[in-house]
Amino acid sequence: MRLVVDANVIFSSIIKDSITRRLILFEDLRLFTPEYFYIELEKHIDLIQEKSKLDRNIVELLIDVIMSNIDVVPLDEYIQFVPEAYKIMKDIDEYDTAFLALAMSLKVDGIWSNDPDLSKQNKIKTYTTRELIKKFNI
Repeated sequence: MRLVVDANVIFSSIIKDSITRRLILFEDLRLFTPEYFYIELEKHIDLIQEKSKLDRNIVELLIDVIMSNIDVVPLDEYIQFVPEAYKIMKDIDEYDTAFLALAMSLKVDGIWSNDPDLSKQNKIKTYTTRELIKKFNI
């Protein structure tokens, strides 16, 4: 299954050894995220470290391991979908535009997000972590 994964899902997999982390590492999932993810990571890295209660080196190692299973897609590969995605997301949550635009460009099976705003759009199916757990019987 091919999915665009939301930044908050990735953040939670770094913070806690959980089912989310196991899903990210699950071989039946091919995951993608926009390069915009790294801007969000930089903004929130101190909070991620604080919440994880782990040493900064361990957090960085976890990021490397988790991101080795996620394809980071440069903006120029989905930029043509940004205007349409923005029209859809502008009244919902414009910060999710990149995730929707990427999903539209790659024609993935869906977007993995626990953010209720992303599920308000009807262009691309959105899966929560709970739905993926059920789908794969994990």
